[in-house]
This record gives sequence, structure tokens and C-alpha cells, in this order.
Amino acid sequence: MMRFLTPALGSRALGNPPLLAQTLVRFLIGAYSGGNRCHYESPGGGLSLDREFPRFAGSWKHSLDQKGRLVVPSRVRERLGSIFVLTAPPFVPCLVLYPLVTWRAIGEQLAREPLKDDEYWEVVRDWTRHADDEVACDVQGRLSIPTTYRNKAGLERDVEIVGAQTRVELWDPQRLEAARPDADTAKRVAARLSLL
Repeated sequence: MMRFLTPALGSRALGNPPLLAQTLVRFLIGAYSGGNRCHYESPGGGLSLDREFPRFAGSWKHSLDQKGRLVVPSRVRERLGSIFVLTAPPFVPCLVLYPLVTWRAIGEQLAREPLKDDEYWEVVRDWTRHADDEVACDVQGRLSIPTTYRNKAGLERDVEIVGAQTRVELWDPQRLEAARPDADTAKRVAARLSLL
């Protein structure tokens, strides 16, 4: 993967662990196209991923109860499936939920990566050690979030649930507001993605 990232970012990504982590995530998740199909092809043209993934959009504001449980909207639960993955990635200040099919696809891409150097293992290890791949909501649609995960994401009471394409993010509202791009950045990225 490093040989794919280097032409795009040069030595900045390779010498900057946070930037490398962000780039790895973008590489793994890929670019999205219409409907429910997600297609990513590496800049080198070798690694490709083309399959159906559940898609998420919108946001919902809910509160944790005294036991750290969060009500997940029914349409989000339906797309996540009965069992899904809860992660606390080291490169974003929120929690992330993945459907199993998406998580498995990420694992497949990681397994195919030809260059498994120290940086690869440092990032992957730090990401996957903060992941629980057997999570489910109870019969009332509540997700029990362990204290360590809540603390990592700064979740105390209010939570904003955000649909983010092939994943669902759980944010502290103040952190989410602080993470919003300014108008110039949003316009530049939208233009790059041909959204304008």
C-alpha cells in the first residue's frame, strides 16, 4: 500500500503517523458511487473492491441512559444487521459502527496489502485492538457502550449518531461541531469530488 500512497502524498504520509492513519482509512474505505455499491480501485490499479454495502446517511440526537446504553434508530439497526462491529479508531475522536460485511471487506483488503512493515502493523494493531466484532442491540434497540469506549470518544450523555456512507459514527456533539470543515475547505473538497 505504501507504494500507492507515496505518489499521492509523498513522504508526508510516511513520516507522519496521524496522516498515515487518515490516509490508510481513506484507502481502506475507498470512494463511493451511486446506489448501494461501493467501488474502490487503488491508484496503482491493482487492488479493487466491488460489492454491495449497507449505506447510511442522516443524523439523530439521543442520550445515554445511566447504564451507558444508547437507543439506535430502527432504520440504522436494520442496515447494521443483528450483529455488527463497534470500534474506537485512534485516528478519529468518535466511535464507529460497521456492518459485518463492511468490516470483513476491510479485513480482506488489509490481508492483501503486500507491504506489511512496522508502520502498517502499528496502525492496524492500534485500530483493531479497539474493536468489538460481536456487538448487538437489545430487544429495545439499545446499544450498550462500554465505559472505556465512552471515555475514548468523550461520550457523557448526549450523543449524535451520524450516517457516514458505509459506517455509522457516534459523536459527542461538541466534538462533532469542532470537527466541521470551514466553508473554504468544504467547497474545495466538494469540487474535488465533483459535487458542485
